Parts: sequence; C-alpha cells; structure tokens
Amino acid sequence: MTITMYRVLIVDDEIPFLESLATFDWENYGCECIGKATNGEEALNKCMQSLPHIVITDIDMPFMDGLSLLSKLNEIFPEIQVILLTVHQKFNFAQMALQSGACDYVIKTMDYQEQLIMALEKAKKYFINHSILIDSRYNLLDKGGRILIIESEEVINNYRSEIEDFFNKKYSTLISVCFSYKFKNIIEIIEKIDSLPKIIEITVGIIIRGLSCVEFITDYSVDEIKKRLLFEMYNKNNITINKNAIITITECGSFLKGYLQAHKINEEMYFMNFYKPLNRINISCEQVFSSLYSNTIIEWTQNIKVNIKSKTQLNQYISMMADECKKLLYHPTEVKKAFRLVLYKYEALYSIKSHENMHKEIMEAENIVDLEKKMIDIINAIQNEANNYSFIVNTSLEYIRINFKKANLQLPEVAQYVGMSPGYLSKKLKEETGKNFQEILINFRMEQALALLKNSNKKIYEVAEQVGYENYRSFVNAFSNYYGVNPKKIK
Repeated sequence: MTITMYRVLIVDDEIPFLESLATFDWENYGCECIGKATNGEEALNKCMQSLPHIVITDIDMPFMDGLSLLSKLNEIFPEIQVILLTVHQKFNFAQMALQSGACDYVIKTMDYQEQLIMALEKAKKYFINHSILIDSRYNLLDKGGRILIIESEEVINNYRSEIEDFFNKKYSTLISVCFSYKFKNIIEIIEKIDSLPKIIEITVGIIIRGLSCVEFITDYSVDEIKKRLLFEMYNKNNITINKNAIITITECGSFLKGYLQAHKINEEMYFMNFYKPLNRINISCEQVFSSLYSNTIIEWTQNIKVNIKSKTQLNQYISMMADECKKLLYHPTEVKKAFRLVLYKYEALYSIKSHENMHKEIMEAENIVDLEKKMIDIINAIQNEANNYSFIVNTSLEYIRINFKKANLQLPEVAQYVGMSPGYLSKKLKEETGKNFQEILINFRMEQALALLKNSNKKIYEVAEQVGYENYRSFVNAFSNYYGVNPKKIK
C-alpha cells in the first residue's frame, strides 16, 4: 500500500515557533499536520491516540524533553520517524541526535523551512523502503489484506473507509485471544501470529488490538470453532496458544458495526476473569459491570484512615473493599484505578513520597485476589517505612498534626519547637517524607476537612475555619485540587 498523505505531529514549547510550523505548507509535501503539543508527555499521549507517521519535536522542553520523547517512541513506536528541532549548530550535537535514533534534525533558524523539506523527504523515504512496518501500524499489512491494526478508537475514525473495506467479506465469528502480558511492539505480535499456522488456516481476517490482544475472524460457526480450538490445544504436538492467554468467541457480522459489538462482548467476557477464573476457551455472553463512583472512592480513602489502628483491622478493611467489588461487579479497570488512588491518599496520609513501582503493581494485578494481596503488602510496607522516620521528623509531624488548625502555622514555628533551623528542618522533611512542609500541612487539613464535611452538620465556611483557612474561597480551591471534587458535593 502506498501512503498518499503522511500524518505529522509537531511539538515545541515555544508557541510562536509552534504556530509557525503549523502554517507550513504540509499538503504540498504530501503531509498533514494532525496535531500540536507543547511538551513530551502531551506528545506521547497524542501519538497513542492519533498515530502519526512523523513527529517533529524540539529538544529543550518541560516535563519530558525531546530526547526522552525520542527514546520512548523508539521503544513503543519504533516505526515513527522523529525529526529533532534544535538551536545547536555544532556537528557533534547533531551526530548525537542521529545516534539516538532520530531520522534527521532541523536547526531553528529563519530559513528552517528548507531544512524541514529535506528532513521530511528523508522520513518519507524510510516508509517507502519499509512498507510492511508502516502498514503494520496504520493500516492493512501486506499479507493479502488479511491483517488489520486497531489500537484506539482514533484509528477507526481516521481509517474508517479502509476498515469498512476490510470487513466487506463473509465473516461470522470473532475469536479474541487476550494475553496476560504485553508484547514489546507490533512486529513481535506479527511473529507470534506467524507461529500459529493452524489458527490462521481457518481465518479470513486477523486483527491486532493493542499490544496484548489478537483477534481472528472466520466464517465457521461458534461451536465449530470451539471444537477446532480444543483439538489444537490438547494436541500435545501442536499447542498453538500458551497458558497465558484466554480465548473468547462470539458471533460477528460482515460490517464494522457488527465487529465492534462482538469485540466489546469478548472484551467484557475476558474482564470477568478478574473475578472468577475462566476456561482457556470460552463462548462469550454479554456481561454488565457496575460503575465505581467517586463518592465510593472518597469513602474508601477516608475509612482507610479510620481503620488504620491495627494491622488486622487494616487487612480486614481492604478485604471488605475487595468483597464489595466482587459483589457489585465494578469494572476491573475502574477498580484498579480506585485502589491506586486510595494508595496515593494513603501515602499522603503518611507524608511519604509516591512509589511508582508499587502503583504499577496495582495496575498489573491479574485478579481481585491478587489485587487485594498486593494492596495489603504495599500498605504494610508503607507503614513500616513511615515508622522509620527520624526523631526530628516524627516530632515535627506530631506538632503539625496537633496545630494544623492554626491559620498562621508556618515552618519556622515548627522548627523552633524541635530546636532546628527552618532550612535544615525543611531539608529533613523533604528527604524523609518526599514532601515539603506545605504539602504535609495541606494533607492534614484536607483529611480533617473531609471528615467534618461527611460526619458533621457544619457549613463549609465553618469547616474551612476549623482546618486553618481564614478565606472560604482558598479552602474550596484547595479541597477541589486535593480530592478532585467540590466540597459542596460532599455535603
């Protein structure tokens, strides 16, 4: 397949230059500017949503600089061609950029457009020479038009006509194979598919959904597919799918709408494995999950604090949270996010830094039992760490806990109480808790404010005064930023 229009994402925190790039005559050079970003994090998110062919990015940016973005793209989307923007004109710097995996670089001068044209031609030439790579990410692979890549709803919107053509065949059944791990990239998934010849033989279409799901479309009936898969699975000489995968099967149609419905049914069926173990092969039926509302999460957060008096009580409460999820069938993705948020608030309660690895473990929990165990283990570890503060920090935290209601409480007052200079105490608090004095103070105030709003008849302005805010609006802003909800919604 030949690309008629290359999709370009431009990234620069200097707005004037970014706008100058946006006005470049992209169409004249076979390109389309599909979006703008002002930092690397925003650009990475847009890459996941919009799937550009080419990213043109400045190097010096906040949050995530251009070289870090380049490294991430090389890891996740190796086929995206990155053109770096730089004010450096030294050859060794440019050489370093190219060695880091950039396609080319453009020096930000008054006549940068001539350089940009040459860089674009270089990027496009890559895709001409690697047509299979570009197809594997953005459209149909060169495998007889039988493989389709769909990584987001944005892809469907951008390539609707091509996808409709893909489904303009005789399809009847969708087989979804969901793995418990993610592949490194699309090419690795394709290699996995190539190792499943018996599955491919009975299919007329193959779809890759993200990095952990492969789908097969066939014109056989659901029952016939199950028989064939069972035969292949238990044939010791030809095990086609490993034990880390769950297969769900449902009827499909010959149109995009029918496929999307079948995909959703299979996906929701797979998510039920979070609560009860599924068989390796399952005929899907529609599942309904409940929504996990913010008020429930706030309640969990507050009660975690109340039930912290002993390890036994803590474990019992987390088990209660898990039992509620099983009973009400909250969607697994929402449950993991909620448990992670509770963990964030728990860390804030103990005024310690956030442990991203721990949060990653929560999001990777395979089932509700695993999630409950990980949550208990992590919170116990946090408790142990919190109890290892130095005498100075523990004394300071206790003083703040007792005096946080004072509107004029400041670091020098706490420092005087513990007999240290404000500068030294500030350094110790940051080193041991991962938070500065103001963050610790806000934490105590917000926790108390939430308890008063939920458990008393006090008006919001009265609560504000009781937790150290003389200005009502300042309190409302602080509470909203901390909990993500206006205090009026708590009353």
